[in-house]
Amino acid sequence: LLRGSNNIENLGFSLYNRLEEVVFNRFNAPAAAKAALLEEGAYGAVLSGSGPTVFGIVKSREEGIAVKNRIQQRLSRCGARALVVGTAKGA
Repeated sequence: LLRGSNNIENLGFSLYNRLEEVVFNRFNAPAAAKAALLEEGAYGAVLSGSGPTVFGIVKSREEGIAVKNRIQQRLSRCGARALVVGTAKGA
């Protein structure tokens, strides 16, 4: 969709999952994870499929680690954890 675009803000704004409302109304952890990611600097965050995974978009691995460190304690209170992953180069 945004191949070749360097505008990470547009990518973040374009994330959408229609199932979020249903899942977030039933389970606290995914909703808390999305809120924490956005509050701590992710350009966008969205529920993956029907959950329970939520992912956020950041510019670099270093930024991802910083966001993870800021949200980890909050997420552990609701039984969730944060991980940092990346994409394959050239994908």
